[in-house]
Amino acid sequence: MVQFMSFWSINGPLDEALLCQQLEDFRDLGFDGVIFHPRYYPGEPEYLGVKYMEIVSKVILHAKKIGLLFWIYDEDGARELFHFTNAAKIILKTSFFFAKA
Repeated sequence: MVQFMSFWSINGPLDEALLCQQLEDFRDLGFDGVIFHPRYYPGEPEYLGVKYMEIVSKVILHAKKIGLLFWIYDEDGARELFHFTNAAKIILKTSFFFAKA
């Protein structure tokens, strides 16, 4: 089965309402999901901070609610997390899980 995903570059401050509306727009255009990519993210709220994670979590749940797949592509975030030993272990375990799935 073919699925169509939009590469969704996040290059502005995170605005939950705007992001959820954009998800609905993607769905209405016939996309099956999005690939969330904060490549040129300006840091509002702080990148990978509590507020950032809260907003992204709500946006992911909204995507699920409206029937969209939600992937995250963020090589910068992975580099940030590798500074923390426990996070690196979690990433490796998660990568292994997805590789087997």
